[in-house]
Amino acid sequence: MPDDFTLFKRNGRLFYARFFDDHGRLVTTRSTGQTNEKAARKWARLKLDEELLIKSGKGLTFQEYALDWWLWDRCPYIKRRRLRKKSISPSYADTMRSYLENHILPYFGPMRLQKITSADIDDWFDSLLEKPGRKKPLSTVTVNNVLRCLKIMLAEARRRRLIAQNPAQDIEPIEGGSAKKGILTLEEVRALFDKTAMALVWGGDRLHYTLNALACCTGMRMGELQGLRIGCVQDDYVQVFWSWSRRYGLKRPKRDSMREIPVPGKVAEHLQELIGFNPWGEETDFVFFSYRREAPVGDKGITGNFYRALNSIGISEELRRERRLSFHSHRYLFNSTLRNRVAETKLRALTGHRSEAMSDRYYVLSRHDLEDVRRITEGFFTPS
Repeated sequence: MPDDFTLFKRNGRLFYARFFDDHGRLVTTRSTGQTNEKAARKWARLKLDEELLIKSGKGLTFQEYALDWWLWDRCPYIKRRRLRKKSISPSYADTMRSYLENHILPYFGPMRLQKITSADIDDWFDSLLEKPGRKKPLSTVTVNNVLRCLKIMLAEARRRRLIAQNPAQDIEPIEGGSAKKGILTLEEVRALFDKTAMALVWGGDRLHYTLNALACCTGMRMGELQGLRIGCVQDDYVQVFWSWSRRYGLKRPKRDSMREIPVPGKVAEHLQELIGFNPWGEETDFVFFSYRREAPVGDKGITGNFYRALNSIGISEELRRERRLSFHSHRYLFNSTLRNRVAETKLRALTGHRSEAMSDRYYVLSRHDLEDVRRITEGFFTPS
């Protein structure tokens, strides 16, 4: 079968390719960028393949393209990331699928994939912020996340040569999307966890008192606290090997950030006391247990008890909302207190935040390395 192109040299150096349609008519002439005929012929064949692939997607609607997107066992994009050991989790996929179904498909679903333009995406992006009739407007963070979902999908369509260009490539997210979160003061922390607090602030609830104290002095995420097992509690540190998901159960921590974090003496004592009250008591059982052995205490119970404790020390619901306080504020306090007081590399190793520097991958903390962290977090509970 003859080629659908011919090669010729221009200025005695570079090869150019003339491309023809099915009727033998000249369509276009392009530089191959090659000075070698074999390389030029290879370039021209690849370009033909690319054009054929793009032609094959001409009738594809966005809804057809999106059929398996973000479904954990069916989405080719997810499978490719997992094969290449790239960070992605089922809960992340669920969130992105929700964005797709609720905010992207209603607008782009019937459109031909190749007909979507940057102007279409601009109009859609504006509508996310301005859509009338919505009971609660989308936050800027959510709008930016929905845009990111679409960008990933269209970038993948471009990679697979279903479209010639990615129309979302130059669409900018809204700036200032993440509102600054609030943190507790040191005086408020001590009011939450002083000698009388378990009875007066936490209503005698040893589990929620200890869970919050541990969150405060380690910066552990809620799921990591829920996933903490008895065998991971040592005399003066905890091992963060697991996280809990309401839908998927036990899983590895975010971005596989397994780590060991020192615990102040007072909190270590409360942990051991709580373990002594555990109705199950095996090393694989949850430290922060529930009435069901197979699951830890739930999200609603954790946040509800935390908010009631805040109210007990004078932080009303109105003030809490105004200050943007949440359970995650424990993590912000830990991170903010240690920043500039310990090495940044050490802080990232303790919090499990992603590090950009390759050398950080090989940074290992010894027990001696953590003594300064323990001294700082001891100060959360005891005035110096």
